[in-house]
Formats: sequence, structure tokens, C-alpha cells
Amino acid sequence: MGNYDKDLSVLVLSAQKEHGETIVKALKKLELNKIQLMDNGIDALQLMTEQSFGFLIFDQNIQFISGWLLIKEIKTSDRIPNIPVILFGKDEQPESDDVLKRYGLVQYLQFPVQPSDLDVAIHSTLSLFTTSGTVENKYTKAKDSLLKNKSKEAIELYSELRGLTKNSPRSSMGLAQAFLQAQQVAQADKVFEELARSDESSPSRTLLQARILLQKNQSDPAIDLLKKILAQIPNGFYYTKAIQLLMDFQQFRLAAPLCHAAMRAGFERPEFLLCLGKDRYNEGDVEGALEFTQQHESAFDMTSEMYNLRGVCFKKMGDHNRAIDCYEQALRLKPTDARVYFNLAMCSIQMKRNDAAVRYLEACLQYAPSFPRAREKLNELRKRNSAA
Repeated sequence: MGNYDKDLSVLVLSAQKEHGETIVKALKKLELNKIQLMDNGIDALQLMTEQSFGFLIFDQNIQFISGWLLIKEIKTSDRIPNIPVILFGKDEQPESDDVLKRYGLVQYLQFPVQPSDLDVAIHSTLSLFTTSGTVENKYTKAKDSLLKNKSKEAIELYSELRGLTKNSPRSSMGLAQAFLQAQQVAQADKVFEELARSDESSPSRTLLQARILLQKNQSDPAIDLLKKILAQIPNGFYYTKAIQLLMDFQQFRLAAPLCHAAMRAGFERPEFLLCLGKDRYNEGDVEGALEFTQQHESAFDMTSEMYNLRGVCFKKMGDHNRAIDCYEQALRLKPTDARVYFNLAMCSIQMKRNDAAVRYLEACLQYAPSFPRAREKLNELRKRNSAA
């Protein structure tokens, strides 16, 4: 057996129950017991932004998206670290060995899979990732810099990778993301123009182009690109990605028709109801926004974001006590959310509870020191208190 860490946490993804169970049994024979088994590509992608995994083992057959396409999404995501991964399936491998290696895949395992096959694949994949100087190890370092908002460092590392990989789409997307993070939109645009000439098209590339357009306040062509993706791949995964992208730029009005289209097609995701609720609130329809929070609670339970939305609705209606209760519920789920502390402060000011407002604003700035409105309000309250 391989000499890798037996505490390695592994995420196994398969829509075929017997495949998933076979992989889990093989992992346990290798004394790997920290295993999470899932079948849903969208949920797995979200989980990987919240929880760390040491290794990924994906079936080509998973819900909402193929395993290969999900791997490409993860490898080019600006929210998920570079994680060692194995792809398996009952059919032939989806791409040539050369293309698979561009995304860190040492080999494709075709079912049936024996523990010894898995052992060799895990060991060789981890070696590729941990050996200093390999391209995959450099990708890990570049991703780490991107995730830690070390934009200058990420730009340098992805620039080096572009040279090593002959301007591969993966390295080019990383460089464009680093430039966007550094607010160097013109440089990101230039990299993307070169990327567009690549023969390897992907939804990720189109989504990145849409992000660049939104960054440049060009929403109409961005929407056209998103609709193009959804026409080509009309599944819940890309509806979620497109809607989340628009939400990142506060484009709830533009995202609302996509939410309705996704729901008509039978896709159910909490993000759709959150987006529609925020759209209704921004349009002045507070009752409509509250209705979407109720639908969300019935279908998916509540999140910090939905409690916060419900709170701002009650505040708008003048029901400050219910608003504060919602904000407190939001903080129980996410105690470091600066926006909720700010909203609590605004409620407290309207209720003439200035001392409480000061405490909430101080907490807000503790978690988000550059929150300008919070700083202004705190200074205003302190001046008012000193003059009293």
C-alpha cells in the first residue's frame, strides 16, 4: 500500500450507488476512513468552497454535470484550492491522456476498480502534487495565492505557468482571474482575447468572459453569453453558476428571468429563491420578498443570508423587533457576517438604542475594517454621545 497519510480526507462523487460503494470499500481496505460520499455535482462544488478535502475521486457519471467537466470547473475555479483528483467510470475516458494531464489527472480508472489500482493511482497523483517543481505543484501554489488575495504573487505564478504550459487555457484563466482580483481589467481582457483563440472551449471560459464584461459594466453582452451557455447545457449546475455570477455583481433584476426559467425546467436550488427574494426587495415588493423567504424555509430550511433578507424586510415595514430577531438568527448561523452587524446597528439607531448600535458597529468593523458606512456611522454616534 502507498505511504500516504491515512488521515487523508476523501470526497467520493458518483450517481451510481454501486460505484460509490465500491470505491468507499476499496478506500477502507487502504485504511482511508475519512470519506464523504455524494452524488450531486452542484452540492459538491458548494461544499468544496466551505470544507477542505485532501483528495477527490469522481465518477464520470454524477448528477447535473459529468465528472470530467466538474474537474475542469474545480481546476479553474477562483474559490476552490487545487486538490488532487482521480476520475473513474465504466465507459472510455472522456479525453486523451494529454488533455487529462493538463488538469492534473495522472490516469483514468475504468471500472471494475481494484483496491490495488486505486492505491497506485492515489500514490502517483499525490506524488505529482507534492513534488516541488512539478507543474501541478506550481498550480497549487498559484491557486493558494489567488485564494489568499495575494494578487501580485498569483500574477507572477500564473505568468510562469503560462510559459511552462504554452499558454494553456487553465493557466490563462488563472492569470485572467488574478488580474481581475487586482482590478487590472485591461490586462485580464488582453489575456482573455488570447484565451478565446484557444481550441479548447469550455463553459468556464465563457463564464469568465461574462465576469470580465460585468466588471466593465457591460451587462447586456454578459447576459447574452450566459444565455448561450444555458442554451447549450441547460442543466441546474450552469443555471446556478450563471445566477450566482449575476448575484456577485448585484444584478438581481437581470438574474430573475434565469431563476424563473431554471425553476420551470424543474431545477430547485436555494440560490434561485434568494436571488428572487432580493430582486423583489430591490423593486420595493417587500411582501413578495418575504414570500420567497417562506418558500426557501419550506424547501431548504433557513440560511444566514435568508434570515438577513427577512430582517431587512421587517425593518422596511417598521417592525424593528422582528427584524432584530431575524438578524440574531442570522448571526447564530454565521457569527462573522459584518453586514448583519451593520443592519442590527441601523435598527438599534431607529429604536434610539445608541449604545447597542455602537457595539454592533464595532463588531462590524472588527470583521470588515474597510466597511465605510459602518465607520461613518460609528464616528457620527461617538460625536453625538460626546456632545450629549
